[in-house]
Amino acid sequence: MNEKKRTKVYVIDDSLTFRAMMDTLVGQDDDLEICGMAADAETALEDIDWLQPDIILLDQTLPDMDSLEFLDALKQHWQGSRVVMIALAGADGMHACQMALDKGVVACFDKSRLIRNSREFITLMDEIRGGEIHPDWHAGKAVTLGGSAA
Repeated sequence: MNEKKRTKVYVIDDSLTFRAMMDTLVGQDDDLEICGMAADAETALEDIDWLQPDIILLDQTLPDMDSLEFLDALKQHWQGSRVVMIALAGADGMHACQMALDKGVVACFDKSRLIRNSREFITLMDEIRGGEIHPDWHAGKAVTLGGSAA
């Protein structure tokens, strides 16, 4: 029997609680699998180099490296992943999100709305996996999309 390839998701967040929450949330979709997790950028870059995930969920703030620096370093290691930044709401989060989108992140998801909008999060993951994001499905919600989202 030919088994369908699952989309590999890698999570980078210094919060153990958040990583566990992402494991549970992503685990609800049979087409997605967590292939690895890291609490810091250095570990993530090492892991990503050999795990080669399809999607990277990146926390806005990392303990050892700015998330924007991480995106630059990621381009030197691995370019095959679609990155979704998990950002905090507010002016700082929106500024970081816009800068990340300019660096090639496909979407930003409001961390404070992740539980309440978990279905939208999974829909976004499915859209990224399928290669086509539908901006009209996310307008005014927990997602901020870049100009070339898919």
